[in-house]
Amino acid sequence: MRIFYLPIEAYQERYTELLMGWTTEALMGMCSRAPDRKLVVIEGGGRPKDGIQIGRVLDAHGRSIWCLTQTIRLLEMLQQEPATRDDILYIDDMFHPGYEALPYLFEQVGRENWPAVYVRNHAQSVDQHDFTFPMRRWMRHYEQMVCRTATGVICASQCHREAMQIANWHAPIHVLGLPFNRDSVRAIAGETQDREHRPARVMWASRWDSEKQPNIFLEMVERLSPQIEFVACTGSRELRGTDIEAVRWAERLERRGWLRIVRGATKKEYYGELAQCRAHFLSSLQDYVSYCLLDASALDVVSIAPAYKSFAEVLEADHDRLYIPWNLFDAETKLRAAVLQPLAFESADIGRPADFHHGTLDRIVDLFEGYDISDDE
Repeated sequence: MRIFYLPIEAYQERYTELLMGWTTEALMGMCSRAPDRKLVVIEGGGRPKDGIQIGRVLDAHGRSIWCLTQTIRLLEMLQQEPATRDDILYIDDMFHPGYEALPYLFEQVGRENWPAVYVRNHAQSVDQHDFTFPMRRWMRHYEQMVCRTATGVICASQCHREAMQIANWHAPIHVLGLPFNRDSVRAIAGETQDREHRPARVMWASRWDSEKQPNIFLEMVERLSPQIEFVACTGSRELRGTDIEAVRWAERLERRGWLRIVRGATKKEYYGELAQCRAHFLSSLQDYVSYCLLDASALDVVSIAPAYKSFAEVLEADHDRLYIPWNLFDAETKLRAAVLQPLAFESADIGRPADFHHGTLDRIVDLFEGYDISDDE
């Protein structure tokens, strides 16, 4: 058995910087348990050296170049040693330019040798707030092609699977969680203080794009400063996003001294800053489990989020950590309590999301090893 892993490209400003390493480690563990298993990690080329240049989530040019070169390298390997039904392909992102070459090949070499093909869906056009939604006139056809040729689609939350089912996706959909390594995040952050001994500080770590609704966070800064401190982290060298007005507003608050903005933050700097906060604020319209939330959970930081999309699922419908969507008064009340009453929140509750998604890669390995994870789970 060969496991071909096609990772998503790594960017400092995105969670993808660590994802390849976490996943590779888990798959290597799977291979170490059987002498006939071999892991093949196929990276691509064309990733911009200075980070994302065009695009909101991944670089528009770099994503395609990365995927196409991955596909070429995979095809060259399969030309030398053809695929068998015992092989597994795991593709980190469902939108993978060049994907159509795989079923085109497998149909011709014989369906009896078609390997298992699993893809991870992070959002796609089933989400009206995703950047691919305006592309749906052609993206829906791409998604259906993948669904009719892949063995399974892996996602992080139940509400995301429901959106895919409503869109009439035919592939088996496995809700396994978001790949995450709690211990790695804690190790990078270093030693941390108990929450009650930290400054009365709140972190914003989401992108400055419209679907993240940064204006709601900035309203919290206006209402609660200077009693409460606010910090925003970005891996980009400059503050940027599709919500231009929010970016300008944030820069005005920075000049006023009410918002500290850390630009070009490495993961160590970001985790270090987060570990000095009592609370973390979210207002996104588009999250199927948030990496920012999992980071906060791993570092004993209370996330305050809207009762919307996967947040209610991830935070277990906890009234104290979920505010009524778009209700600024409720958001302010919940955030104030999280910061000024830190002992009211149990660390075990805060840590549960990180604990659960820390097991995601093990569940993916179980799926690959034939563990019976049914579509009805």
